[in-house]
Amino acid sequence: MSALLKKMSQMVITDKRNVEEKAEKLMAYHFSITAFLILLRDGFTYMYLCYLYIQGGLSIGDFIFYFAAIAGVGNWLTKLSDSFSGYIETNNFVKDFNEFMELADSEEQGKAASYIEAPIEIEFKGVSFSYHTMVDGEEKEIQVLDGFNVKIHKGEKVAIVGVNGAGKSTFIKLLCGMLRPSKGKIYVNGIDSSTISRKEIYNLFAVVFQSSQILPISVADNIMLNIGEKKDKDRMWKCIQLAGLQDKVKSLPQKENTCLVKEIAEEGAELSGGQKQRLFLARALYKDAPFLILDEPTAALDPLAENDIYQKYDKLTENGKTSVFVSHRLASTRFCDRIMMMEDGNILECGTHEELMQLGGKYAEMFEIQSKYYKEGAMEE
Repeated sequence: MSALLKKMSQMVITDKRNVEEKAEKLMAYHFSITAFLILLRDGFTYMYLCYLYIQGGLSIGDFIFYFAAIAGVGNWLTKLSDSFSGYIETNNFVKDFNEFMELADSEEQGKAASYIEAPIEIEFKGVSFSYHTMVDGEEKEIQVLDGFNVKIHKGEKVAIVGVNGAGKSTFIKLLCGMLRPSKGKIYVNGIDSSTISRKEIYNLFAVVFQSSQILPISVADNIMLNIGEKKDKDRMWKCIQLAGLQDKVKSLPQKENTCLVKEIAEEGAELSGGQKQRLFLARALYKDAPFLILDEPTAALDPLAENDIYQKYDKLTENGKTSVFVSHRLASTRFCDRIMMMEDGNILECGTHEELMQLGGKYAEMFEIQSKYYKEGAMEE
């Protein structure tokens, strides 16, 4: 993507330079006017004082007194002028920010509310997706998905497994609306997703990515996230309890109001890897979206810890939520209704764990290799 990024960077740099040149011209104009006024004021005043002193109307003491007083008033007026200029500059920044926030999303225009009700069913029909990259100085198109077809039924638990580069993350980003397909259609409860507003699509999904982050705010705000909106602390505590994080939160200095990451607050707290995943689980539960997605969020954990987290998700999605679990550890997704083995952007095998093991294909081979690895690791410990 180097060519695209360079082009975008150059556009941003050019626009920034144009804005800076305009700002520098305004600053030069301001400084010129200020210097002229100071010269006019001080020159006239000092010439008048000198005239009075020469004519004998002022003593040397009076001359020094008035000279110092005028200099003090001049400095005060200069600071007042600088403050007023700073206020105008800050006001322009705020104005630019407000105009940016009020920009209409061109992709959202003309899209009416669809009022999609849970449970959710997703269908990919002939979906293709590709991105462009530079190879040996030439721009090339890399096909990730090509004519991809799959249907995830209402209330179904589906596992997506496969090696790195199989297209799992691209599939997930297409699923939750972060990417748009190059070709084909994605249907949500039979409705073309391209006719649904992005905000409404996002509201349907609670997603925990591998790169999810702890924010430098309180535990409560990390879970609820709806800053400025009504917060339900009773529901938040219920989600903390369901996620198995209640004892940890209650042990913190300020409980749910404790700031996370010690660099921000003296009484801040740090969470372990497993505790972070439970916090993300509580966050996803608090959102209470009808479709839950886990995109390898536990990759940094050991197999036992990952299995425990996935079992909690399994138990908490028994109320009809549709869910998709992505993992490279096959043992963690055995509980799912269907397991899809992806390879090179296509579904190589699909079925329950038992069906795929009986098939004796790629899934069974990977499962046996991983099982042997974990058994050897346990024996060494």
